[in-house]
Amino acid sequence: MTGTQRLRSALVVLFFGVSMTAATPSAEAGDAFFRGGLIFYPEGLDFAQRWFLSFGSDYGLNLDETIFAGVEVQGSAFRQDTTVGSTAWVIPANGFFNIKYKSPSFGLRPYAGGGIGMVTSFVFVDGRNDWERDVAWHVLGGLEFGRTSVELQIQRPFESGSSTSYSVLAGFVW
Repeated sequence: MTGTQRLRSALVVLFFGVSMTAATPSAEAGDAFFRGGLIFYPEGLDFAQRWFLSFGSDYGLNLDETIFAGVEVQGSAFRQDTTVGSTAWVIPANGFFNIKYKSPSFGLRPYAGGGIGMVTSFVFVDGRNDWERDVAWHVLGGLEFGRTSVELQIQRPFESGSSTSYSVLAGFVW
């Protein structure tokens, strides 16, 4: 993948993220969020170029606003060396439907939840393109403090033999 193609791919992911965040309703209808961080796999703890963005919105299902349903869109782009000596560029674009429980406190607010969705990867290797997609689950937990948040996510496609990924994210809630 050339430098222009990498830049174009990164701009598409960024534009998609900003568009989805702008399209989410204000905090009056739900809690919109935007987070960024690292994604890694336990098989290879290489953190190089594994940044990750997550954005979406959660909507309260009860009057106490402790149980939420929401949507989350995730994106990234990273380089990965292949076994034949070439370099592959992988661009994940994932979407999940979530259920979360958030503590009723308004200071430090822990939360936990899970969801199901689609894990999609666009892979570019030596001029060839490939598109992989699988249904996946994820679990998450984190802390909100005012308008900031930190989160840990674990996700894995249902397909047998798939790898489990871990994400550590920090961001904003409004």
